[in-house]
Amino acid sequence: MDISQKFVNTFKKKDYKKAYKLFNKWNADTQSKNIDNYEEYVKISTEIFNNLDKYTEEELVHKANVAANMMQTFYVENLCLLALIKNPKNPEIFYIWAKFALAYDYLWEAKDVIEQVFDLDPPEDKTKYLRLYARILSEIYTNKELEETDKAKYKKIILEQWESAIKLEPDNVENYLGLTLYYTLDYNDTDNDALMKAWDKVIELEPENGWFYSARAEGKSLIGDYNGAIEDYKKAIELGDIDYTTYRELANNYAYNNRKEKALELYQNAVNEHENNPELQKEMYIGLAAVNVWLFNYAKAEEIYTQLIEKYPDDLRLYSMRADIRYYTKKYEQGIEDADFVLSRNDPDYITTNLSKSNCLYELKRHEEAIKCCDIVIEAYPDYYAPYVNKCLSLYDMQKYEEALDFIKKAIELNPDYSDGWAQSGCIKFYLKDFEGAFKDVDKALEIDPKNLHANRIKGSFYYILGDTEKALNEINLAIEINKGLSYSAEEQYFLRHKIYKQQGKDAEAQADYDKTFELNPNFDVEEFEKSLKLDD
Repeated sequence: MDISQKFVNTFKKKDYKKAYKLFNKWNADTQSKNIDNYEEYVKISTEIFNNLDKYTEEELVHKANVAANMMQTFYVENLCLLALIKNPKNPEIFYIWAKFALAYDYLWEAKDVIEQVFDLDPPEDKTKYLRLYARILSEIYTNKELEETDKAKYKKIILEQWESAIKLEPDNVENYLGLTLYYTLDYNDTDNDALMKAWDKVIELEPENGWFYSARAEGKSLIGDYNGAIEDYKKAIELGDIDYTTYRELANNYAYNNRKEKALELYQNAVNEHENNPELQKEMYIGLAAVNVWLFNYAKAEEIYTQLIEKYPDDLRLYSMRADIRYYTKKYEQGIEDADFVLSRNDPDYITTNLSKSNCLYELKRHEEAIKCCDIVIEAYPDYYAPYVNKCLSLYDMQKYEEALDFIKKAIELNPDYSDGWAQSGCIKFYLKDFEGAFKDVDKALEIDPKNLHANRIKGSFYYILGDTEKALNEINLAIEINKGLSYSAEEQYFLRHKIYKQQGKDAEAQADYDKTFELNPNFDVEEFEKSLKLDD
């Protein structure tokens, strides 16, 4: 048994004097080099230990509390052990120690410490110990790999702590806030009705707290009650919760509720309302740009970012966002310039800007460079699906279909509900002449998102290439109906339908779709698109 386990066992047996000696030996042997001011803390705590009678219990508790507030690791634990040698039945010592351990993410230590409180006579303010215990177990539940049986056990205990706290203090809002956290421990197993009841009680107790309305709105949005979320976010803003995230989430819920124009109006009003708060107004402008993207007003979004950059030339976020938008406005070289400006700062927070750069490089057919950008993101964030998608697209254009398939499979593995990923997988399989697999994957994309116009367009292309113009026409009509001619790839849908109509002898319809294609994109590359409608021999 190593010394750390000996310390834990001794501590649990409540032999605090021996535990103190083991703790110091353990740190001297293994951890002292990683502790700031270690020698000084050893000297002070040793002096206290050797002259314990000179110190009152209150003095030791105060010293431990100050050390905890200053996050002086090792010294806090030393002082708490010294205080427990002085009085092993003082619950406040366990509370200070456990709260500190939780803050430092020493979760099992925090659990071992707080559990000793419940072996004592009930403390005067028992609810704070119940709440701390519940929070510690919640962190263990969410941050540690536990067996399912252990997870179920901990979840039951967590609920018991909150229910006990509520029974002791039925009008303490903190207890109901804890209950809301309990009901969101596992989003795959959330009791939505119970969660909303807990939030209702929170707001009943503090009806003028705007943040609580925002938090309840978030819960409503997660369960699909977008109208309810909208009303709560509006109430939050009315009560003075003017953080930009509140506006953003209100706008998002308008969008989820198919009221994107209302989201646009919201941000435009917010921009005007916050002229005296430049930083908040900047965030409102960013939100306004985002809504314009939702509405496919890419040029307007780019204009907003450009104006913001003129005003805030040192804000790298703005260049990164504009780089992303310039892919959609087809200003690929300028998008690369924006991305390079951000990346030249060597800020790890902006590594994913390489994805915006890879999009632009892809459109310029600079695929080797695009792949290098993707590889940088993959190395930094191997569990992020997007760089695998981008790398797949470049490999696909280079006709390296087998390699492309490997990368889109990885993206789908990381994000199984990524509808476009399944559509792209189907596209690759089709060109590998795995027609059954191709249709299966595209159908999976449409199962996940029945309005995936990209999948409909791909499926239409499959039927066209295989000579079934009627089925091809059905799929393209679906894509055009879903799209309403607004998205980035709308011209491809109209051009394919033009070809189908031409084959069917519907010359007027074919000409109308041909004209629509070039109205949407005057630079549409017919030759490149024609290549996509042919299989290699």
